[in-house]
Amino acid sequence: MAEELEKLQPNNLAGKIPISFDNVLMPCEAAAKYVLPAMRAAVAITLINKYGYSSYRVSKILNLTPAAITNYTTGKRGSRLLSYILSNQQLHSYIEQVADKIAAGIDAREAFEEVACKVCGTITGHKKH
Repeated sequence: MAEELEKLQPNNLAGKIPISFDNVLMPCEAAAKYVLPAMRAAVAITLINKYGYSSYRVSKILNLTPAAITNYTTGKRGSRLLSYILSNQQLHSYIEQVADKIAAGIDAREAFEEVACKVCGTITGHKKH
């Protein structure tokens, strides 16, 4: 699994969004389909790498199945934006904030809600209403 996590570390995508948000998808629809899975993957990886949490513990915290966490950490889910989020300093700092709050005992949903719109807005260019 360590090799798989290394593959998910930031690469040279800084400034390049690997997907385009066409006019067909509304910004929040694009967020639900692409941004939120990538955020979950980034937070899961951060909790595992930074805090030494097990995949099982992360699955319970994020209210996901252990299989979903495995899919995130192996790049089978959420990977289209994951490298971009991890390589972008501003987005990565938002992910770190979420992971830090979760590690401090704050409810995961509350921690995500505080930054989800910021991450989405940064990626899609849509301003929070």
